[in-house]
Amino acid sequence: MRIERLRLLEQYIQEKGSATIADISENFHISTNTTRRDIAILIGKGGFKKVYGGIAVEEFTAAPYTQRKSVHLQEKQSIGELAATLVEDNTVIFLDSGSTTLHILESLTLKQNITVITYSLSVLCEAAKYPSLNIIGLGGFFNHSTQSFSGRTVIDELSQLNIHTIFMSATCVSILHGLSNYSFQEAEVKQSVTNSCSRVILMADHSKFGLVGVRSFFPFERLSGIVTDKCPPDEFLPAIRENHIRLLYPGCPMETEDAE
Repeated sequence: MRIERLRLLEQYIQEKGSATIADISENFHISTNTTRRDIAILIGKGGFKKVYGGIAVEEFTAAPYTQRKSVHLQEKQSIGELAATLVEDNTVIFLDSGSTTLHILESLTLKQNITVITYSLSVLCEAAKYPSLNIIGLGGFFNHSTQSFSGRTVIDELSQLNIHTIFMSATCVSILHGLSNYSFQEAEVKQSVTNSCSRVILMADHSKFGLVGVRSFFPFERLSGIVTDKCPPDEFLPAIRENHIRLLYPGCPMETEDAE
């Protein structure tokens, strides 16, 4: 019971940004002492900080979207073109937020009856340029730094949708820690969407490999594919082969492309 309460409490604080001891006690119908113990546990896990009278989400210094979108731009465009080759006609795909995933959109216009689901405002604005695409936008609490929506509304809507392929972005990619980032709100959405679809394709340029963010949201070994701009570091290659992850990058060997 406590484990479930802590999970719900973590989600509650992430959505609000902060909460007082009195707020938590009232909303979860628990005593002040129990609230203090739960807060101490969450702070100990990381990602939260103690503030006067309560608890708040720990803010991390990830670069804002407006800054990230112009970095490695040519590489991201190449990644988008390659990723589109993994999409067949009459497909429903989910496009994650991030500065890379939206570069798949232009190439998708060459296909028939593609439906794009996203919680990213940037992806929505880019997709709106292409009338041939069917677009489903998920609304919720808007985060200016990530240019995306989050919260219970997004997660509830995702649970009712059938998705064929997820194109996922990540701030950091590690064999041990999987895909991770610095936004607790986005990580919750990323985890939720992967529960409804097993085909997850990572779209990430070379600068993301070998890094670890504060919040992991998807295991590396469960990836179906990786689309990047150059061959990943040597230490990633055995894990890619052993887990039958399809790897695509400009000029990659045919035998790597055929791995499933």
